[in-house]
Amino acid sequence: MSIQTLITKICPYVEFPAGDCFCTRDGSQNIIKAVKYCSNNYEECPIFNERSSGLEKIVTEN
Repeated sequence: MSIQTLITKICPYVEFPAGDCFCTRDGSQNIIKAVKYCSNNYEECPIFNERSSGLEKIVTEN
């Protein structure tokens, strides 16, 4: 089974990540989190949820 078969979704923030995103950090612990949260499970990511809730506030305020 190839990696392309395993990854079906990618976090929308991977293309333009914030400085605190797991995909921008060094270290083995962050690699594990990047694999977990930057693909199929990104909706469970604490950083994704924080950024998304902030974006939601901006959109609803305008």
